[in-house]
Amino acid sequence: MSSCSSNAAIMIFEWTELSVPASAQNKSIYVKGEGWSTWPTNTQLYFEAEYISNATTFETTIVKSTEVLTDNTTWTQLTTGSFAPAVAGHVRYRAYLGTYAAACKVYVDNQLN
Repeated sequence: MSSCSSNAAIMIFEWTELSVPASAQNKSIYVKGEGWSTWPTNTQLYFEAEYISNATTFETTIVKSTEVLTDNTTWTQLTTGSFAPAVAGHVRYRAYLGTYAAACKVYVDNQLN
């Protein structure tokens, strides 16, 4: 784990939501830290959604959360930001951690909100 970085982040989870409608979406999960004194930035700990952004070519786009942890006791909501799939279809969600500190942890409630 000590070799993870912003350029070599560890995927915390990846899963796919099926049949997401082609309408405005805004999804989030909750995370909580333990043992951190220097908090991960929003490029080191983030939640993202990959969705179909072009109905003709099925090109995808990724939107990422911007929130950060600020303490070791609060569950913090990480939100993808607004996105609208071009067609109804699958959306892939992932969370990443790209920093390491000995004895530090990140807990994830990956219920999609």
